Amino acid sequence: MAIRIVGAKRAFSLLCRELAEVVSLEEGRYSNYDFQDWCEVSQFRRQFEPDGHDWVATVNFHIAVPRIIRLLFYDRLPRTDVKFNRRNIYARDKNKCQYCGKRFSTSEEIVY
Repeated sequence: MAIRIVGAKRAFSLLCRELAEVVSLEEGRYSNYDFQDWCEVSQFRRQFEPDGHDWVATVNFHIAVPRIIRLLFYDRLPRTDVKFNRRNIYARDKNKCQYCGKRFSTSEEIVY
């Protein structure tokens, strides 16, 4: 399950700090690579399949931008904040009043 989409800069940052590894699909099998191994695989791919990848140029060589990375250390899902408004409260409570238990139709206006 994908947790979040990040850019190439963030992906390379995580790879260099050894917090993530590249997951690559090769011949119907998934392979995992750390940063050093990914650099070597990138050199090979640059010679034999240069058109199928996006590349980042460094001073000495080119590195393929990974499509999928897997975090090695992760303890929770990202926090998502829900806006506090009337619509979300009634959606949470299934259009039921918390005081009297009465159900409201979704089109009914509720005025306090």
